[in-house]
Amino acid sequence: MQKRKKASATDERKKELDRLISTLEKVPAFGAETLFEAIQSFMLLWSVMCLEQAPNPFAFSVGNADRIFEPYRAKEMLSREESAALFKHFLLFFNVGSRSWAISQNILIGGKDNAGNDLTNPTSFALLDAYYAMNFPQPILSVKLHKNTPDCMYQELGRFFFTPGCLTPSLFNDDAVFSMGGIWR
Repeated sequence: MQKRKKASATDERKKELDRLISTLEKVPAFGAETLFEAIQSFMLLWSVMCLEQAPNPFAFSVGNADRIFEPYRAKEMLSREESAALFKHFLLFFNVGSRSWAISQNILIGGKDNAGNDLTNPTSFALLDAYYAMNFPQPILSVKLHKNTPDCMYQELGRFFFTPGCLTPSLFNDDAVFSMGGIWR
């Protein structure tokens, strides 16, 4: 099938297919080095997790996607725009045709560490850009806010709340979550 697709593809599409083929031959078995490879590896592993949970693979959380993917973005020094373009591909993965199969699946950004340091990073904003552009209802975007959340995060979130027809992220108070954590210790 690869040969047939490449035979009828434009030169640009052939390059894309070659990149995809070489990436899929590498990840996840040999690890990711680039953001593109990390996203592809993640999608493969996510698919396996969902198959393991069949017939009802719902309510998974991707976790803190900005923390997972930031080291790969930073290593390549990708711009916000380049990163957002890759994250659009990432979000599209959760949608099949006009229907999302990512019911109740969740992607987190922002938050703080145990010392109260803000964990917002450039990937946080690239993911916001991708979500805003794609405007998919699933997976759910959740933003963890706290007393040290930078003002620029609040400013970036404004576009979601003041654009008619735009889906809005869920907001979580990370300070409250951390204070509740002591109850379970």
